[in-house]
Amino acid sequence: MKKLITLIFILTILPFASAAQIKHKFVVTDESGKQLLYVDETSPENDWTIPLPGNRDIQLSKNGTILVTVPDGYREYALKDAKLLKEIKVGKGVRSLVRLDNGHTILASQNDVIELDKNDKQIKDYGIKIGGSIRLLRISKSGNFLYTSNRTTVKEAKPNGEMVRELLVTGFDPQCNKPYFIEELDNGQFLVSTGYGGSLLMVDKDWKLLKSFGGKGKIDGVLAYFFADAQRLSNGNIVVANWTGHNRKDSEKAPQAIEFDKDGKVVWTWHDPKRAGSLHGIEIIEEKKTIIPKVLIIGDSISLGYTQPVAKMLKGQAVVKHSKGGRGVGSNAGATDRGIKYLDKYLGDEKWDVIHFNWGLWDLCYRHPDAKSYGHRDKINGKVSIPLVQYEKNLEQLVVRLKKTGAKLIWANTTNIPEGEAGRFVGDDVKYNRVAAKIMKKHGVMINDLHALTSSFGKTMLSAPGDVHYKPEGYKKLAQQVAASIRKVLKKG
Repeated sequence: MKKLITLIFILTILPFASAAQIKHKFVVTDESGKQLLYVDETSPENDWTIPLPGNRDIQLSKNGTILVTVPDGYREYALKDAKLLKEIKVGKGVRSLVRLDNGHTILASQNDVIELDKNDKQIKDYGIKIGGSIRLLRISKSGNFLYTSNRTTVKEAKPNGEMVRELLVTGFDPQCNKPYFIEELDNGQFLVSTGYGGSLLMVDKDWKLLKSFGGKGKIDGVLAYFFADAQRLSNGNIVVANWTGHNRKDSEKAPQAIEFDKDGKVVWTWHDPKRAGSLHGIEIIEEKKTIIPKVLIIGDSISLGYTQPVAKMLKGQAVVKHSKGGRGVGSNAGATDRGIKYLDKYLGDEKWDVIHFNWGLWDLCYRHPDAKSYGHRDKINGKVSIPLVQYEKNLEQLVVRLKKTGAKLIWANTTNIPEGEAGRFVGDDVKYNRVAAKIMKKHGVMINDLHALTSSFGKTMLSAPGDVHYKPEGYKKLAQQVAASIRKVLKKG
């Protein structure tokens, strides 16, 4: 499976109401027919087919070309007319490829994993021998290698070969045999193909099963023979190549490609055994629609106070939402320990373009169970919620996790603590912000200085004397600065 590459075409986007309404443009590698095919279900006159000397992996590059492995290297073709743009030979046994964001190319075989630069000169041999069970190799967001191993296992290893973890896929699907790939998705979850298990598994960041798609005998009227390459579409559906055997006529057995919706229902299939044999790879070419960026705000009650005004200010420019932890969790992100516990719930399943976040006021707050003030705040007899040293560790962990979302991050530093606050010391906001600033600098995260803004507020802007909350005019000023920071990162693209 590959990262989703969006190409621009002009056409009517059909709704995904039923299989009959779905029409795709896609590229496939035909293993038994030794071909590369482009299929345009909206305009079949655009279809083309070219021979290949053998193939397994396929990827669409950012500039719209097709990369495909051949036994001794890889080839690059133009999507429009199948023109061969380049052919790179590196030796026998190439199984998989990954084109990196910097233009470099990773090629993997059972005996080695190498990296080529933009000019296709080898610059590195990672010295990793994956073995004969390799199908596809993928790169995690942290830069680790994800690959299949043996007949029942998928693994994650550092580029130096150090093993990070492995998963026995038969624990989730007993019929798994020769799993085809494991890949990390944009939302931090992982997708696994079980090969002869005829199923796809969605697992969480800890590789615990969330959902399965397909399975032997579990799809009415469809033979799930061997699930090979797959792709998660922007609407959450998953398309998989259903390989059915090495012989050319084996493709008559079952649909060569299957699409599942989020609930695991088959909503589209492609079956053309006259034109193609059994498929190894598939790339759906999704049409680019006008997409409004999605912005997530994570924080405490201060952020809850400015989220709605921000959403109104950015209407038509971005969809702004505050994190919702769901039942028993709530929207208030509290202190950093709460953030660590519930961050995945705050992020949810959506793909965020920008995340504006803060933790701090709850961390530096002193509380005592016998205190009568709201929230048991008591800076005289109470205990600080999260000491500064622990706050630094927690915030570092949160930023590392947030970076994995791929969203542009904006850190909102902690707002000003006024005189007379029952559970917070004036000046602690500065100390905690100083620690946070160091972390943001380390990770290259933009800082929205809400502390400087709120320090300029007069007492009349507070909701009550000594309160960290604000009157509507205060939240309006906060919202204006938050909206400006979001516009700034969206403008940078």
